[in-house]
Amino acid sequence: MPTYKFDHWQINGETFTDNPLSIMVDRDLTVTAVYTTVTPPPSACFIATAAYGTPLAPQLNVFRRFRDYCLPAKLTQVYYKISPPFADYIRKHLKVRHAVRLLLDKVMILIKIVS
Repeated sequence: MPTYKFDHWQINGETFTDNPLSIMVDRDLTVTAVYTTVTPPPSACFIATAAYGTPLAPQLNVFRRFRDYCLPAKLTQVYYKISPPFADYIRKHLKVRHAVRLLLDKVMILIKIVS
C-alpha cells in the first residue's frame, strides 16, 4: 500500500513549498495541498531495520516520521540507493549491529528534541 508525503501548496496556480505556510486571505483563493506517492524500498534497505533486527521495532517509527516529514525527498532517494550494502553488512555482523543500534539510539534522542 503506498504512502503519501506532502510536496507543496498550490494557490491559484502558484506553487509554494513552505510548510506550514502563512497567507493573508483577502480574496477568494483556490488552495490545494499536493502530495506525492512514496514507495519505500524493501526493508533490507533500512539501516535502522538492520540494526534493530526487525521492521517492527518501535524505534523505527521515530526514524520513519523524521524521514517522511523532515528530510528532503532527494536526500531520501539517495539514502535508498546507497543504504542496501550498509544494511546488509550491519545485518550480518552482530558487533556492528550493536554499535549502530547504540548510535541510532543517540540520534533518536536528538530527533525527538528537534522535532
